[in-house]
Amino acid sequence: MGLIRIFDKINEYVGKAVSFLILAMIGVVIYDVLMRYFLSKPQSWAPEISEYIFGALFLLGAGYTYLFDGHVRMDVIYERLKPRQRAILDLVTALFFFLSCAILLWKGIEVAWHSIELGERTSSAFAPPLYPMKVLVPVGALLLMLQGIAKFVRDIAFLRKKADGGA
Repeated sequence: MGLIRIFDKINEYVGKAVSFLILAMIGVVIYDVLMRYFLSKPQSWAPEISEYIFGALFLLGAGYTYLFDGHVRMDVIYERLKPRQRAILDLVTALFFFLSCAILLWKGIEVAWHSIELGERTSSAFAPPLYPMKVLVPVGALLLMLQGIAKFVRDIAFLRKKADGGA
């Protein structure tokens, strides 16, 4: 279970680190609002930078959210199940989870690599590079997949413990 703890620690560290990006995003938005409404000088870079920051939060925070059971699901059904039934349902649906993560990782790498090769930029006047955001897609998918592996192993261990008559 040492590797599983490593996956947990990676996602916990990344999640806590990127959480500070919220402050940066707030700062960018406040600065833009002040410049736009008080000085009549909107900043062309501010909307894109705040979108980039939000994208980084979303992509890099997915594994952290999964670690702390924060993703959306059908709680109406799930919460009525016993812990053993929840573990079984999680194991059954893990196939779809891992397939989704694998496709996102695979295609994300292809798209990110292509974007890097082109030196892709947005079409705005500010025109920041687009490839850093595209690189975050497979990175986020990998972090989410690692956390999914940890959950999968824990569910199997839980079911084995129950099968052996453990508490």
